[in-house]
Amino acid sequence: MPRRDTPARFCYVPLSETFAVRASAFTRLDPGYIDNVESVSVDQGNAGVNWEDSDGGRLSALWRPSESFSLRLSALLQDSKSMVTSYVYVQPV
Repeated sequence: MPRRDTPARFCYVPLSETFAVRASAFTRLDPGYIDNVESVSVDQGNAGVNWEDSDGGRLSALWRPSESFSLRLSALLQDSKSMVTSYVYVQPV
């Protein structure tokens, strides 16, 4: 599974003299580097079991009716999926 990093995309839209909206989005895939060799062979699909896939975006709005007052609203959304965690716990001997 190759690594995929899509540069963040964004769009800024002034809707009037006092109001503007900005949106951005990203996607990222980190391939795994841990192979599960205990249960099934690597040939059967257990290579890189700790992959993670993340997608998300942000939406922001700015209203500035005067030089002395402004209001900014923001929302953030992220969706992450992973097969297993990226760390291994080892019992002390």
